[in-house]
Amino acid sequence: MATNTSDFFTCSKTAGTAKNLQKPTDGGDNNLWGGYINVDLDTIVGAVNATSDLRADANQNELVDFTATGSAVNLVGITNAATGNGPTIEAKGDDSNVDLNVKPKGTGAILLKDSDGNEVVKTSRTASAVNEVTVANAATGNGPTLSATGDDTNIDLNIAGKGSGTAKFTSNIIIPDAGNIGSVSDPDAIAISSDGGLTFNGGIDNAGTISGGTIGGNVVFPTGQILQVKQSYKTTETTISNNSYTSTGLSVPLTGSATADSTFIILATFTIGEVSGTTAGFSFRISRAGSALANTNTDFISKVQALNGGSITDSIALSAKEAPTSTNGTTYTYQVDFKRTTAGAGSAVINPSVNMSTITVFEVAGQST
Repeated sequence: MATNTSDFFTCSKTAGTAKNLQKPTDGGDNNLWGGYINVDLDTIVGAVNATSDLRADANQNELVDFTATGSAVNLVGITNAATGNGPTIEAKGDDSNVDLNVKPKGTGAILLKDSDGNEVVKTSRTASAVNEVTVANAATGNGPTLSATGDDTNIDLNIAGKGSGTAKFTSNIIIPDAGNIGSVSDPDAIAISSDGGLTFNGGIDNAGTISGGTIGGNVVFPTGQILQVKQSYKTTETTISNNSYTSTGLSVPLTGSATADSTFIILATFTIGEVSGTTAGFSFRISRAGSALANTNTDFISKVQALNGGSITDSIALSAKEAPTSTNGTTYTYQVDFKRTTAGAGSAVINPSVNMSTITVFEVAGQST
């Protein structure tokens, strides 16, 4: 049988040493190769190239290098595709589960590029690495997973920007119940409970504004910190002529914060005028709902003003301080009281004409008597 000298398959172990597999002459039996019947071209190629693990290009340069593994059962499969589909490189073999390993040489990287040849994914090498990243897909209704895996028991997953760049998330971030958010030096700076409550283990350094929310009972404020301020005012006149303390109508209620016990500081300003009665004397005080304040310096809660009768006005300023036994959530009402201290029928008017009186209560963290 004549032979066709045109190369059908060329392989070479070393450049310049080609092995040619030829087909029969035209008109010959397509299944006859010399004295052999060929039903498996792979077998013939293997026989011809038995001493080679390289495939060369038309210039006899190495193109593909195959390395044999004794008793191998797994292999790489390459499948072409029809229009609209891409070819496939996949792991095949006798095992039920077969990895597909892709490895660069030395410090080289594995590069995944787009259709323009631009890098999409690039790997880098760490000597003696034992930990890695695993990407898992997911069924309907679940999201894929990017996780740290490896030999170590506990492995961080590091995500970093380049230079002054940052790691950005374009959607909401959800962490497990009872999870933590922190920094390298303080990994549990913010603890989030299963109900969404936040615990700031490192404290809050806030230069901005906390715009809303309720302060819970476990919050501890520094001693001397003002917790809240409550103010009330009075513009109507009140005539006082009693010889016992009577409310002027100037009062303010305040409910203690849901924190540890605190101290109340009360300030009041008002005017007195249109006093009747010669050399009439009057006393003023700040009380809690008509009861004298306990554990307080009395010099600061009362003032006696001796006035001659006549249409006059005088400005009065009082202050008081109280640290009740329990202020947590308890409501206290502070008021200005007024009485005549001399015998006779003298009287006076609080807020004569259009003057305004005010009383203000400051709640301060910590108890100070």
